Amino acid sequence: MNIAEILKNENGALLVVDAKDLKEFANTIAAETAERLEREQADMQITPTQAATMLGVDRSTLWRWGRENYLVPVKVGAKCFYWLSDVKRIKGVRK
Repeated sequence: MNIAEILKNENGALLVVDAKDLKEFANTIAAETAERLEREQADMQITPTQAATMLGVDRSTLWRWGRENYLVPVKVGAKCFYWLSDVKRIKGVRK
């Protein structure tokens, strides 16, 4: 049983941990944190100027792509934003 499994049980046991187990636990926590941050960044909204810069296009191209349902903006009130994950997907397609 590893440290993460013991912590899930929360049975109040006293633990003696060696350096190898502690290092493994720290690496697991670091990997989970990095994965969570990557997911959160993928869900960020960016401005049309940021999207245009990332894609190397003019903002009018973004407007046209929105009309063609190629890269659809998210409207918040009167402002438009783009999902970073969508922009990265388009950028990958355009390479």
